[in-house]
Amino acid sequence: LNGDAPISSDGSLYFVKGMPESILGECQTHTAHDGSAVPLTESGKARALAESRKMAGCGLRVLAMAYGPSLETLTFAGIVGLEDPPREGVVESVAHLEKGGVKVIMVTGDSRETAIAIAKRCGILGGPKSISGDSLSDNDRPAVISSKKRGSSFEDSGTEDEFLDLSSSTASTYDIEYGQHALSGAELDAIGAHNLPDSIIGVKVFYRVAPRHKLALVRALQKRGEVVAMTGDGVNDATALKAADIGIAMGKGGTDVAKEAADVVLADDDFTTITHAIAEGKGIFFNIRNFLSFQLSTSFAALAMESIATAFRMPSPLNAMQILWINIIMDGPPAQSLGVEPVDEKVLRAAPRKVTDPIVTRALLIRAVSSAALI
Repeated sequence: LNGDAPISSDGSLYFVKGMPESILGECQTHTAHDGSAVPLTESGKARALAESRKMAGCGLRVLAMAYGPSLETLTFAGIVGLEDPPREGVVESVAHLEKGGVKVIMVTGDSRETAIAIAKRCGILGGPKSISGDSLSDNDRPAVISSKKRGSSFEDSGTEDEFLDLSSSTASTYDIEYGQHALSGAELDAIGAHNLPDSIIGVKVFYRVAPRHKLALVRALQKRGEVVAMTGDGVNDATALKAADIGIAMGKGGTDVAKEAADVVLADDDFTTITHAIAEGKGIFFNIRNFLSFQLSTSFAALAMESIATAFRMPSPLNAMQILWINIIMDGPPAQSLGVEPVDEKVLRAAPRKVTDPIVTRALLIRAVSSAALI
């Protein structure tokens, strides 16, 4: 800004940032090349929105900047794109979760183009992506700086300056290819709570959402019988974290309110930790069933021997000391080893079980009885 920036009578000067759509709607002027404020026309607003969508299509978080003596007389200063790439290991974690039957859904306040670009980069949309530099498509590459002309007026071009070269962005392609997999917060409000569970089937990205939308999504997924794990770090995420079956808060960057509302706190704020926890949970449940199968088979065998001997008035084949020996020495160590046995990869890739599924199933009982008969 130049030294002639408008200041209110009380010496105040407001600086505002936010969504380009909202900021441009409040601005009547924009900053020209020489720093002066000139009228902002509808064509200028359209050009700014087009540029912001191109930047968002590259995966940038786009913010519009404005200033003025009051919130009613703002001057548009420009748009800024923030590069916030996925953390290391996120792409692989999403791929592992999808293979294991876990559905990964993105809920964000970013724009449609940014949300779809990041979701595609993470493998949430379009399947798992390679993270090697050679395999990146044009839409996955960050925007680059090039030299082009920009004029003193927002609608004209004249002088040479540096800005983002977004000619490779294909945001419209996203709308055609992935548009059916994305819904906005406004669209969620229009659907209504009763129809929401059926309306969000197949949707993997929710953008421009408010905290109330996160809570509505959690309840809608639960109505469909899904087990919902919700991640969050802010105060506004507390209600959704509390309502989810498993609320997961960030340990480093999360607020105290989010941590109190959550069931699990990630000490390292790493998404890959969730993947390891799910794999560990599947392994523990599988080993518990192996433990029960072994214990039931030996118990059924001993019970059958005693029952047959009692029914035919025969002497007991096992005395008390032998039964204790079997339970403590012969059953204990093998059962414990089954409880810590490494889990096969097929078990980790299996679809998540339903909440209503019992631990002791019919197949487990048949296996235990057949093993007892052999014993």
